[in-house]
Amino acid sequence: MRRRRGQKPKDPERLGGKVHGVLTDLGYDTSTPGLVLARAWPEIVGEEVAAHSEPIDLRGDQLEVRADSSAWSQYLQIHRDEILGRIAERLPQDAPTRMRMRVG
Repeated sequence: MRRRRGQKPKDPERLGGKVHGVLTDLGYDTSTPGLVLARAWPEIVGEEVAAHSEPIDLRGDQLEVRADSSAWSQYLQIHRDEILGRIAERLPQDAPTRMRMRVG
């Protein structure tokens, strides 16, 4: 897409922030644990950490998280127990007990 002369480029937006609206528009149930977790991620890990990471899969008791870099991945691993505890407060029935990291 071409920019018009004098327009500033927009900052890229994370896709995760748009998913809820799209699924709601399509009539899907957005109360599933994975979607609840994706919406609450910034509150769970904090805005700065959420800007560099996102939950990408919740299967059984394992949460998979993608981080921007190995440094953010390591940060999330160090704080894993705290993060899993915060998730358990929001999803008492469906909370993961394990967290796997991906960089990319």
